[in-house]
Amino acid sequence: MSEARTRGEEIDVSVVVVTWNSARWIGACLDALDAACEHVEWELLVVDNASSDESASMAERHAGDRGRVIRSGTNRGFAGGVNLAVESARGAHVLLLNPDCVLDPGSVARLVDACQADAAIAGAAPVLRGVDGTSQTRFQFRRLPTLGALAAELLFLDKVAPWNPATARYRSRDVDFAKPVDAEQPAFAALLLRSRVVRREGPLDERFHPAWFDDVDYCRRLRGDGYRFVVVPGATGVHASGASLETMRRGAFAVAWYGNMSRYAAKWFTPSEAEALRWAILAGMVLRILATAIGLGRFDDRREVMRGWINVFTGAWRRWDAGSRSS
Repeated sequence: MSEARTRGEEIDVSVVVVTWNSARWIGACLDALDAACEHVEWELLVVDNASSDESASMAERHAGDRGRVIRSGTNRGFAGGVNLAVESARGAHVLLLNPDCVLDPGSVARLVDACQADAAIAGAAPVLRGVDGTSQTRFQFRRLPTLGALAAELLFLDKVAPWNPATARYRSRDVDFAKPVDAEQPAFAALLLRSRVVRREGPLDERFHPAWFDDVDYCRRLRGDGYRFVVVPGATGVHASGASLETMRRGAFAVAWYGNMSRYAAKWFTPSEAEALRWAILAGMVLRILATAIGLGRFDDRREVMRGWINVFTGAWRRWDAGSRSS
């Protein structure tokens, strides 16, 4: 753990957790940090995005002496919460951690060691499993999205023909994550980043609000500057997944997800590719509206889901009022 000292940093790792109505999960996440961070000097920064539940007070009770809870008066989104915390982070590394993640003992030291192995490494990710013990690597580690990969998901090709090349490549189905390998796009549910790289690259793009595709965008930025992300199989943890959706309406999630997908395309795809994706979103929403209307899909809130698909279609048709076209 020498990098922090040689660079004059006070500590090795700043753990950053952004909460939004995460009271159900935050206690277990924070309680596990003492063991997860053994052999490193660390601090905890929790940013609460104006939760309507007891997330902030729960975080304060579980944070301990190393912790500080920052109560935001508004929902700044995931990117905004991370940026706020990083401003005052003292670590040579920043560990981004979702409140529904519980890291196993010793994992953080292994991530730090992996980051220090090569100056080109921007970040290191643990290997997460679900609460039922199943692997989450196909969710956690993906290649950067292409037009073909996103269109395949929009048009259900990933369901009816999961072997199609675009989906298989996007989901990294050819990669064995039981070995130390690189990942193009590790999810920010749990990722250790070098602070000097973050300072050089600048903040996450807060226009990806409230979440989703902000981590994809940041990975693309870093990889474009020559940095790598490594997977560390010896560092592990449990990820409940989807905690932020428990108090978010499905319709609102759909608008945020596909709106930010469109924003990502406007920023990184060619204009013709971005336009093709817009038409794929329109076609995908028609398919979803029809499927929901005839009763397909396991939705308890079918009316809300239908409203979400319609709102996404309307947003794409209107080009999201041109808001997502800026970069």
